[in-house]
Amino acid sequence: MREGHAEKCYYCEKLCNSLSANPGDWPIGLCHRNEPGVVKWHHTRCVSDKLRKLEDIGDRWKRVVFWFFAILFISLWYLLLFLGV
Repeated sequence: MREGHAEKCYYCEKLCNSLSANPGDWPIGLCHRNEPGVVKWHHTRCVSDKLRKLEDIGDRWKRVVFWFFAILFISLWYLLLFLGV
């Protein structure tokens, strides 16, 4: 069985190569939500890049939420301070 060798990568559509010296070209078989149980082949490089982008987005959202609540808390604190409540 070929196990993804010479199959097109689902993300970049270039051929996977399990014999390559570059581990980024090696195939990984993954299923997707839109077709559960159907294996799609991916380069390890493409999967790593996709995960890195998702982690970056998650980190940005954490910072946005933190600063939103920090500004909200400080604003409420100043409002209570000046109103004398």
